Amino acid sequence: MSNEKQDIGMDRLHAFVDGQLEYADRARLLEEMERDPTLRQQVCELQRTKDYVAFAFESFPLETPSRPPDRRWLRWGQGVAALLLIAVGFAAGRWGATEPELTAAAAPTQQVIVHLNSADSGKFLAALADAEAIARHTDARVEVVANAGGLDLMRSDRSPLAGQVRNLMDRYPNLQFVACNITIGKQRRLGQEPHLIQGIQVAPSAAEHILRRLEQGWSYVRV
Repeated sequence: MSNEKQDIGMDRLHAFVDGQLEYADRARLLEEMERDPTLRQQVCELQRTKDYVAFAFESFPLETPSRPPDRRWLRWGQGVAALLLIAVGFAAGRWGATEPELTAAAAPTQQVIVHLNSADSGKFLAALADAEAIARHTDARVEVVANAGGLDLMRSDRSPLAGQVRNLMDRYPNLQFVACNITIGKQRRLGQEPHLIQGIQVAPSAAEHILRRLEQGWSYVRV
């Protein structure tokens, strides 16, 4: 393959990871990945690099007038590649559906972090919807990690969706919720006592927990 063709191929893979391919091109590339393990691995490596960069920007913002666009690297039905090993189990015609059907080809060892740091109720719903879709259709391990305003989702005294959180924990043993102890400490210093929903785990630091998971190969979703 010539260097020019290689460059075109890499441009195509980058466009796939960025969610910028048209529907037909995305479907064709997914079919190619089903047949070619090397191609799957190549796209996984690209996605993992972007996961690290995205999280670095969110955790350690640069002192510049503008910041990178708020982007979710993974969104069901839009074909982004953070769940690549799961995504290649979709029938190509399913892309664009509101909730994809997963097949036995889905990889049972995939692991996903869903990161929530906003008290916006719409983002609460989006985080739970993403987590449930993955947990329901696959054997993937899923962690919803909350810090800052996102902690409200996991507070029994404040969450508007406490019942739904409890229900998801009861229904899906592969789904866990993790609260940031740094955020808990900040709220206590403000005179609040956060009461977490029973079963919520606590990590010393959401940032350190997520970075460790990324180093272990987990995929990252920011809501």
